[in-house]
Formats: sequence, structure tokens, C-alpha cells
Amino acid sequence: MDQYLFNYMCLNHYITFNKATKRALKSYFKEIQNINWNFVDQNRAYFGIDNVIRLPVGNDYTIMKAQVNQFYRKMNQMDTTYVTPHDWCYPNRFRMFEPLSELLFCKGDRNLLNETKTVAVVGTRTPSVYGKKVAYALGRFLGEREINVISGMALGIDGIVHEGVLSVGGKTTAVLASGVNRPYPARHKNIYNQIMDTGGLIISENRLDEMPMKHHFPMRNRLISGLADVVIIVEASEKSGSLITARYGLDQGRFLFAVPGNIDHRNAAGTNQLIYDGAVPLLKFEDILTSMNWQTEKKFTNLEKCELSENCRRIYELLVDRETLKIGELQHLLKLDMGTVNSAVMELILAECCEYVSIDEIQIK
Repeated sequence: MDQYLFNYMCLNHYITFNKATKRALKSYFKEIQNINWNFVDQNRAYFGIDNVIRLPVGNDYTIMKAQVNQFYRKMNQMDTTYVTPHDWCYPNRFRMFEPLSELLFCKGDRNLLNETKTVAVVGTRTPSVYGKKVAYALGRFLGEREINVISGMALGIDGIVHEGVLSVGGKTTAVLASGVNRPYPARHKNIYNQIMDTGGLIISENRLDEMPMKHHFPMRNRLISGLADVVIIVEASEKSGSLITARYGLDQGRFLFAVPGNIDHRNAAGTNQLIYDGAVPLLKFEDILTSMNWQTEKKFTNLEKCELSENCRRIYELLVDRETLKIGELQHLLKLDMGTVNSAVMELILAECCEYVSIDEIQIK
């Protein structure tokens, strides 16, 4: 454990300072690791610190040092690291905006913090069928081209785009509003585990097991856009939190795309407004590569790294032989109930392996 972590934890977690006092301390000492608590204790009035507030001096220093050491041991036990602006792997993109992230807790491959090609994709927690399809296909498209995809692992678009990337063996970064050791929402624990298992990255500014608070989400959103070269909003209502990410992205100089939507659908109100205000409409995924002048190649075929069910693979093999098949034929050939067949077909469609040519017929893509 170093002095930076000790001072950071005291400043932000173990001592209750108001914002003015925090600003005064940072302004005076310039760097967090330079804070001299004995000097601060002797000059409480200057920093606006009440006498009843305990500072890490004397016996209280011993107590707080033990607390931070315990936290550090727990962090190591959970295979978690932390990154500060003084570390080699600190995101260079973060240095270009304020407020600077003072400390990031990380699980996974920290090299992804400075990946050369990164795209943030976010959207509503209650997407339409169209929004789900776009998010999943977009995740696959980017994952196949080894572009690091950043999102917030939230319900809806965020989780779906992570799944799209993972379905082709790509790497993705999840920025949490909770602590890095608390998958949130809990129902996305499987996504969390897959990100870890495939060499991805989980980051957060919040402590290890901390539950998300309302004010954590906007701060999390600035990290999502800050890590990326491109920000894409898939679906968003007029009051969607995704629009906060879009605003941060614009302030940070990021290239902003929005997916156009049905003008009668509430989930398109926010994205269509972004386009009206100057965001680039995402008409085809290749536009992302063109806008950034990225030279990439598709690394995987449709089925090479897909984690598709056995029923999907059986259907796909039949399609390879016949090119088109009616749903009724599939049910007869596979001896499955209609619900199972329809579910497998939808999985293949989302994986861009087939498409409908009529209401009851599919063809290979």
C-alpha cells in the first residue's frame, strides 16, 4: 500500500470533508500523495476543518492506517487492482477532461484502458425489439473487428451489446456504478463472469463491494464516454440517462453517433433529437470505421466463436445445405416444438446467421 491510496481513502471515505475543504486540500498540496496530515491538523482553520473531525494523526493515524491496510489486503484477495494518474496504465484519454478520475478500481486486463480503438455503446434499459437487434448486432460487428467495446453492464442496451461482443469472442469493458466486486444488476452476473473469463475489464471509481447510489450513475457515464473514441446511443427516451453520456462525449470531443428510430416510439425521441442537434445518424456499422479512418478486418466468421445452442447449430447446418427453409419444415426435421424452433431461429437471426424472407421462411446470410 502506498501513500496515495492511504490519503485517497482518508480524503474520500474515512473522513467526512465538505467539497470546499477537499478543494482546499488538493489546491494546497497539488497532489493527493503530498497531503501532510500533521500540517493539516495544525492549520484546521485555514482548510475549514472543524475541531471535532478526526484526522489521521497520533492514535487516529494508527487506526486509519489499519483500516486502509485491511482494505488493501481484501482488494488483493479479490484480484482487484487500482490505477491512479501516476500509473503507466492510467487512461490517457482521461487526462484530457475534468474532473480527473483520481483512482480507478480494476479487475481484468488493464491494457484495455489504453486500447487504440474503442467504442462506447449505451442506451435505454427498456429497448424495443429493434433496439435489441441493433445493439446485439453492433456488439458482434465491433467484437469481430477486435474493437474494444465499452458500456455500463446495465439492463437493456448495455447488457445486450456486451453479450454481442462476447458471442464472437471479443473483448469488452464494463464501467460499473457499483464496486468492481459487486456485479450490478445482479441478473447480469453471467455477463460479468464472461467478461472476466474472456480477458475483458471491469472498472469503477467506487469501493469493492459498494452498492450503486443515484449520483454514481452520471459520474460513471463520464467514464464510459471518456474511455472511448466514439460514443453510440442506440435507443434513448427524452429523459434517458444515456443522453448524459452523449453530453459528456460531446464535451470530451468524442465522435457521436445516434441510431435513428421510429418517430412514434418513445425510445427514439432522445436519439432522434441528438441527430437533429448534430449527432451523426448511424445508418450502417461501417460508417464507424470510415469516420475514424480505422483499417480493420473481420477476424471471425459468423459461427467460429459464437456460443450458440445445439438447436441453433442443427438449424444452421440445414440452412447451409438448403439455403432456405420454412419454419414448419424445421419443426418436422428436428422433431422439436414450435416454441423451441422459434427461439433457436431468433438466436440465429440475432447472431446474423440467417434472416426472414417471409413470415414463415428463413434463409442463410
